[in-house]
Amino acid sequence: MVEGTSSLPKPNRQGPAALVGRRSGFVLRGKEAEESTRRAVISSDLVMSPFAGVDYADPRLTDPHMHKLVEEAREEGRRRGYEEGHAEGFEDGRVAGLEMMAGEIAKMKTAAEAEAEANRTRLKEFHTAVENAVQDALDYQMPMIEELRGLVGDLAVDIAEELVGHHLAVGECAAVDQVRRALASIPRDVDVTLRVNPQDLEMVTDFTESTTQQRRVRAIADATIAHGDVVATAQNLEVTVTLADAVAAVRKVLHP
Repeated sequence: MVEGTSSLPKPNRQGPAALVGRRSGFVLRGKEAEESTRRAVISSDLVMSPFAGVDYADPRLTDPHMHKLVEEAREEGRRRGYEEGHAEGFEDGRVAGLEMMAGEIAKMKTAAEAEAEANRTRLKEFHTAVENAVQDALDYQMPMIEELRGLVGDLAVDIAEELVGHHLAVGECAAVDQVRRALASIPRDVDVTLRVNPQDLEMVTDFTESTTQQRRVRAIADATIAHGDVVATAQNLEVTVTLADAVAAVRKVLHP
């Protein structure tokens, strides 16, 4: 043992009476003492143990069973604390995660709606642009179409006039066609006088003699009648049929 100052706790100089005044307890006697008590065993170094102090002694110092209970209680408290902390942290994390997910879903929904609206706007703009382009094309082409229609009509009339002129030039009397039209407008039971151009008199006479047996038709020459025209007179009825009228009818059909 090293000489010098001792590190052992100083003994209590106040005596047993002072200890009695500071502590309270109870005494077990007889059979009750045998059943309820255990042998005290000191399992620690009284000098180094943190449970040994002045004027008091920790129960764990003299009872290994108590020491075990304290350790088990400490471990149980640590376990419960961990489980409760884990559960609380898990719940907080779950709530925070759900809130974060809801926020992200709301952002995605807003972005999707904005993109859909932008697509609808672009589609409307494209549709309007196409309609405007088509209308512009029609507006640009319509005058040309109308002009072409007029040119085609004029050309058809010119062709009809040329055909009539050619018909007269080759000697086929157009007046015969006019006679048919004039006689078709006059009742069959009346006499008819046809005035024709002197150039058409012979052909008209031959035609009337061969085709008008049911009524009397007389053809006379009239220099005032144009070549190819016919004026038919029957009692109080007069029918004038001219090539100009035929061409005008064609022109009216082509240019309503």
